[in-house]
Amino acid sequence: MPNTKINKNEQAQAEVDTDKTSVLGTIGNTLYTLGFYAEMVLVKIIRVIRGIAVFLAGVSVLLFGGIIKKVVAFFKGVAQDTVTSARHMINATRNMRQMFAQRKGKGPKPEKTLSGYLTSGVKKYAYLLGGLVRLVVPLLALGVFIFTLYSVLNMQYALAVAVDNTNIGYVENETVLEDGLGLLRMRISLAEGQDISQWQFSPRLSVGPTAVTLNKTQVADKILESSPEQIQKGYGIYVDGRLVGATENGDALRQFLEEQKRPYYNNDLPDAEVSFVRQVEVPEQQEVFLADSVKPVEELKETLLRNVAEAETHKVTAGQTLGSIALEANITLETLMARNPKLEGKDETYEPPAGSTLLIRRAQPYLQVQTTYLRSAVEPIAFTTVEREAPARFKGQKVRVQRGADGQERVWYQVVIIDGEEVEANRVEEMTERLKDPTEEIVEIGTKEGGGYYTGPLPEGIVGSGSYLWPVPGATGSSRGFLASHGGVDINAPTGTPIYASNGGVVTFSGAGAGSYWSYGNFVEILHPDGVITRYAHCSQVLVAPGQAVGQGQPIALVGSTGRSSGPHCHFETVVGGTRVNPYIYVNSPF
Repeated sequence: MPNTKINKNEQAQAEVDTDKTSVLGTIGNTLYTLGFYAEMVLVKIIRVIRGIAVFLAGVSVLLFGGIIKKVVAFFKGVAQDTVTSARHMINATRNMRQMFAQRKGKGPKPEKTLSGYLTSGVKKYAYLLGGLVRLVVPLLALGVFIFTLYSVLNMQYALAVAVDNTNIGYVENETVLEDGLGLLRMRISLAEGQDISQWQFSPRLSVGPTAVTLNKTQVADKILESSPEQIQKGYGIYVDGRLVGATENGDALRQFLEEQKRPYYNNDLPDAEVSFVRQVEVPEQQEVFLADSVKPVEELKETLLRNVAEAETHKVTAGQTLGSIALEANITLETLMARNPKLEGKDETYEPPAGSTLLIRRAQPYLQVQTTYLRSAVEPIAFTTVEREAPARFKGQKVRVQRGADGQERVWYQVVIIDGEEVEANRVEEMTERLKDPTEEIVEIGTKEGGGYYTGPLPEGIVGSGSYLWPVPGATGSSRGFLASHGGVDINAPTGTPIYASNGGVVTFSGAGAGSYWSYGNFVEILHPDGVITRYAHCSQVLVAPGQAVGQGQPIALVGSTGRSSGPHCHFETVVGGTRVNPYIYVNSPF
C-alpha cells in the first residue's frame, strides 16, 4: 500500500501556489473581459460613424446629383455642338474649294453656289444657334449682376444738408457739419451789429449717394451764400484757430506777417526757424464773409499788433531778495535775471532797492515771435564705480585699484528763444554722439578674515626717521587734545582727506575695531622701529593691510567718521610701552 501521508510544509506550500494561481487567473480574466468589451464598443462607434457618412453621401447624391448631371450634360452638349459645327464648317470650306477648282468656267457662278451652301447650312444647323443663345445669355446675365453688385458696393454715401429748404451739399459726417457751423458763428460774430442769437442753425440731414463732399469751410460759405445778408469774399486770418479778422488783400496781409518775423532772423543762426508763438494762418483760398466784417489791411494790422496779455511787473519792498521775489512770482531766478539785465552778476540773496520795479513777465502780442535752432555742446559722461570683493585683502580694507575717468559726448539741444529770452532747451537724444567712453573706477573691498592683526617681528629694512610727521596735512584744525579720558588728538578734516604714516614701520592692525577698540571704527595701527606705536582711528577707508611695511609719509587711510564719532576727523594716538602718551611729544601741531 502506497504511503499517503503528506508533509505539512509541502501541503502549506501547495495551498499558497494554488492561491497564487487563482489570483492571477482572476486578474487575467478581468483584463480579458475589459479588453473585449472595449474592442466591441470601439467597433460599434466606427460602424455608426461609417453609417452616418454613407447616409450623408446618399443625401448629397439625391439633392445635388440631378443638378450636377444636368450641368455636366449641358456643358458636354455645348462642347459637342461646337466641335460638330467647326467640323462641318471645315468640311464645307474644303468642298467649296474643290468645287470651285472643278467648275472653273462651267456651270453657275461661284458666288451663287456659295450662297446656296450658306443658305442650306443655316437651315441645317439652325438648332446650334439656340444652344449658343442658351450659353451666352446666362453669361451676360452673370456679368451684369457682378457689375451691378460692384457698383453698389463701391457707391459713396454721405449726409445731404439742407438749410431753409435750400440744399447746401453733402458732408462726410456730422463732425464736418458741426465744424462748419462753428466757423460760420465766428464769421457772423466778426461783423458789426450782428447778434449771433438771431441766427437759427437747424439744418436737416438725409443720406444720399454722392462722390463730392464739402469741407467745413465750404459748409460755412454755402450757408452764408444762401442767406439774405450782404456778403463779400475775402481772406481771413486765424490765430490758434480763432478768426481774428478778414480783408480783401490777402497778399498784403501775408507780407505784413513776414515783416513781423524779419527782425528775428539771425545771420549767426542761418538754419534757425523763425515762427509765431501762436499758430497764425491765412488760407490761400478766399472765403465768404458778411460784408461788414471785411476790413482794410491797415485796420487789421492795428488789431494784430495789440497785446493779448500786458506786461507784469513787481515793485520791490524793503527786505525782499531776488530769491524771494522769484519764488513769489513762480519763475526761476535765471528767468528773473534774464528779464532784468541790470541784475547781472547778482545772486539770490541780493536785495534790490525798495521801490524799484522788476519785470516779471513781458507783454504778449498776437504776433509774438519765437526762434528755434539747434545748439551743440560737449558734455562729460560720468564714470561708474565698481566694487569687487578681494579675498587677499583683510576686512575693512578698501583700495582703489583703477582710477575712474569721465567720458565725453556731443549733445544737441533744440533751443526756443522768445523776445530774446531762452525759454526752452530740449535735448535731442537721437542726435547724441559719443566722443569718448568713460573709464570705470574699480575698488577692491577686503573679505579676508583674521582680525586684522600682525604679531610678527619688524621686517628687515624698516627705518624710523627719529622724528614724527603730522599725519593729516590737509587738516582744518584740531578740536580736542590729549586728556586722561581721551588718549589722543582729534584732527579735523573733511571726509576723504588722506592720512599719512607719521613714521616708517609695519602695519600691525588694519580694519574695523572690535572689543575694547569698538569705538575706533576703521583704524590703522603701526609699529615703528623705536618701539612707538601710532594709531589712526575713525577712517572712512583703510589703504594698507596688516604685515605691510610702510614708509614715512605714505598714505595709509582716509579721514572719516566711523565708530563713535561726532563728525569727520582722525583720532591720532601714540603708545609707548603699552601706555598712551601725549602725541605732541612726537609731533608738532600746525594749529
